[in-house]
Amino acid sequence: MNIIDLARLKLDPLLRYAIPTEDKSGINCFTVDPALIYPAAIADMEKTTKEDKGWTEVIFLNDGVRNSLSHLDLALIPKSETFKHPEEIQILRGVMLELARKWFTEKLHAFIGHKKMKVIIRKNVEWRL
Repeated sequence: MNIIDLARLKLDPLLRYAIPTEDKSGINCFTVDPALIYPAAIADMEKTTKEDKGWTEVIFLNDGVRNSLSHLDLALIPKSETFKHPEEIQILRGVMLELARKWFTEKLHAFIGHKKMKVIIRKNVEWRL
């Protein structure tokens, strides 16, 4: 990644958390901290939906379950707190975290011109699905 692309990456409010790392295979490789990318991805999704009036009630399908963006706040519940919530909320939290991960990954993939890439998400107990 050249210096200009690296500077552009750091200016993006979501992608600035993607840390380019060395990969011997030549594939673009990034390491991310889930405690940073999940809240940033959710904020980016909410911002995008507010700016684009056509997204007011977007429904995403995931394994046949219909979920609206109104459930995004569930992804911000720490894993250690999920036991206080019904099982349905725990499941929706996981679905929303997965949606945030996909949002981040797709945005990063587009940024690098849809070239091959690898994203390493650091382990963090509070951000497990």
